[in-house]
Amino acid sequence: SRDVEQGEFVVAKRTDVFKSQEKMSFKDHALEETIQNCLDDIHRELYHNALKERDARVAKVDTWEDFSPNLNQGKLVLAPFCGETKCEETIKETTKQEAAEEETMGGLKMGAKGLCVPHEDKYSEACPDF
Repeated sequence: SRDVEQGEFVVAKRTDVFKSQEKMSFKDHALEETIQNCLDDIHRELYHNALKERDARVAKVDTWEDFSPNLNQGKLVLAPFCGETKCEETIKETTKQEAAEEETMGGLKMGAKGLCVPHEDKYSEACPDF
């Protein structure tokens, strides 16, 4: 190809469909450094976008009135939790009942379940009143 004859290579980064998908030409002697820089940029961009997406889907709640509506919107709910198995089962059954009429992508018919408990003290206290 013409690029090989001219000692060049072309990079086209397509990690975001809404950005221009501009192609960039570089000289062969810069291949390793250029590709490493491109991969670092792609990693940074993907990581930043993933954090932004995650943060947009986290709801911090302190009352039960806010718990189920956020859960039914497909959000990860961050709420105070005492850590007791009995309380976890109550949360699961109550959210299952409250989601019975919800049509939510991914379906929440199983009710909420505990995932990870943050280390912050404010989330290791009494659960919201049911």
